[in-house]
Amino acid sequence: MVALVMARRMVRATAVVIALVAFLAPLSAIGADLTMFGVSVTLHRGSYAVLKGVNVRAQPRTSGDRVSTLVMGARVEVVARTKDGNWLVVGKRGKPLGFVYAPVMMPLVDGDLEDDIIGAVDIADGGRCAYRLEYEGKSPIEGQPFQVFDYAVDVTCKSAIGALRFPMQMFMTETPYQFSPSRRVFQINVDLREDFHAKEDMLTAIFLFDLDKGRITLDTVTLADYRRDQKATPWQPATAVRQALTAALEMALAAWNTEAWNDIAKKRRKSTDSAG
Repeated sequence: MVALVMARRMVRATAVVIALVAFLAPLSAIGADLTMFGVSVTLHRGSYAVLKGVNVRAQPRTSGDRVSTLVMGARVEVVARTKDGNWLVVGKRGKPLGFVYAPVMMPLVDGDLEDDIIGAVDIADGGRCAYRLEYEGKSPIEGQPFQVFDYAVDVTCKSAIGALRFPMQMFMTETPYQFSPSRRVFQINVDLREDFHAKEDMLTAIFLFDLDKGRITLDTVTLADYRRDQKATPWQPATAVRQALTAALEMALAAWNTEAWNDIAKKRRKSTDSAG
């Protein structure tokens, strides 16, 4: 799978202009079958943005009676979709209103965290890292109508090479991977800046959070020499943003090999010596 970007600067450079307004509401349950307006549908709750003006119809077809309209950029709640996925049922406060043609709707994710994420994970050579992940806010993409959610991470590790403490950054895109209206797959990056290791480029682990499949998968690690297992494609269950961010951070730290940790330790010692 080809990664969307290697770091945020590439997100900014390659982003596709999409006319939408961020709708900050949680994505939730999917999968249960039920009937709405006499049509068999599948439960599919989430936040969507309207990419172009569109009619809301009483039936899932273009000839269906028009019950309302949505303007470009409107933020809407989706409560279900037809079995073929071609139509979404929009609603208000959970009550269904009618059907909207799915290709003109863009799924969104809300990356806001009310509380920090605190945890620990095992790393290479029997070491262990504790971490605190803090939500910093949203960053607008210059010249683009969408945003990314930013996180700061404080990492403290103990291993055979000694104790280490260093900062990391993470971000998650609010729009889907490759801007696909049909897939709720969002990108999460875990970054260690180049001044904290021995290579010239940022060390980035890129993950794909598939909300419909309820899983997050490691897509790539940018510096191959630092990856623990080149062939492994680890994944973990993830049905919510908090769970996905936790899994991404832990899989990223666990993916670094001994060379990576040795280089980080050397760089931190040099930094400490210079400061002293």
